[in-house]
Amino acid sequence: MRFYKLKDQAREALANKWGLAVLVTLIYGLFMYMVPRVIEWMLSGGVSGPSEPAMPRVISNLISFLLAPLTIGFTWYFMDMFDGESVRWTRLFEPFDISNYLRMFGTVFLISLYSFLWTLLLIIPGIIKGLAYSQTYFVMKDHPELSINQAITRSRELMDGYKWKYFLFCLSFIGWAILAAIPLGIGFLWFLPYYYMSSVAFYRYIVNNPSKNSEKIGITPINPEA
Repeated sequence: MRFYKLKDQAREALANKWGLAVLVTLIYGLFMYMVPRVIEWMLSGGVSGPSEPAMPRVISNLISFLLAPLTIGFTWYFMDMFDGESVRWTRLFEPFDISNYLRMFGTVFLISLYSFLWTLLLIIPGIIKGLAYSQTYFVMKDHPELSINQAITRSRELMDGYKWKYFLFCLSFIGWAILAAIPLGIGFLWFLPYYYMSSVAFYRYIVNNPSKNSEKIGITPINPEA
């Protein structure tokens, strides 16, 4: 696995589509980060800091948690773009369809719960499990027939033998993340599409190149010639 090749694939998939990618990232950021903060500010009467009442912060965090499935739609948007499918910005809100929301929210909740419980043991096991669960959203799009726990299990199986590489893969973006944060965070409008698209490339790679342990438990390539 060569990280630069995965990133090259991401840039190729984004070619001539940066405008759409930035627009969707802006919408995603507004809903995920700005909406809860604005509601918190309004409920607190514009008060912030130590003197801010506790309830507005609690409500803001609850809204953020309820909006968390938006990240699944954001991930699926870039999967569509990477796979050359027709992309629509409304894909972002697909998890909020009444027939999807409970499943999407349940996925976010269980991953958060499992990671938290492992972290209670020690920080390192929590991080390792977080890496193991990292491909769940991708798996759910490719295999909608799977239950939530089955999708999480498939992610763990795919990441068997790849967790350390994925950790290094994520670290390879630190420089870009720092640069994106410098101009008031505006750079994240370009950084996030690049990171998410590269993450799709990583997922496609491990699906097409399962580890020996994954092969033993029945994980086979989708496209062995890729």
